Amino acid sequence: MRQQHDDLMSRALQAYLTELKNPNHRARRGLHKICRDFENLYFNETGVKISLSHATLARLSDGGHTCLEAQEHRQWLTNIEEDVVVDFLLEMGQLGWPENHRRIREHVNLIANARLGQKFPNEGVGKNWTARFMQRHSDRIKMVDSRPVERLCAQAANPNANGCYWDLLRDMI
Repeated sequence: MRQQHDDLMSRALQAYLTELKNPNHRARRGLHKICRDFENLYFNETGVKISLSHATLARLSDGGHTCLEAQEHRQWLTNIEEDVVVDFLLEMGQLGWPENHRRIREHVNLIANARLGQKFPNEGVGKNWTARFMQRHSDRIKMVDSRPVERLCAQAANPNANGCYWDLLRDMI
């Protein structure tokens, strides 16, 4: 949803900058009007209501940054590193070894500590970091209770499956 909002805001920004080039200042559409027009346009296209702030549009037209751009330098992981973590989580899930919050936090701490060194705190990322990470990437990953799956996996254990498991583990290492 955040991506759709940012895309719509960038379209509104381009329209507003075009309006500013209009020499007849009385014929120009204002910030409020452009925001309302693009909200209605998006609703007619998709059926989803997105609200645009005229103050944000004004700030962006003056060369300001989006919230995402402003917060980007405060993240522990770069966007590329976050994509690597998401891909890793997806791969582990497909192999049947889903990660829990503690394990995700351990992986992230290793990655951030390798890049930041002494700048990274000894206690690692915060207590709620993984929950916010999962929320940021909710379009690709989600947490589920794996106990029912673990019970079924334990019941399905047999010598053949056990051998395949160890072969797969050996290939991974």
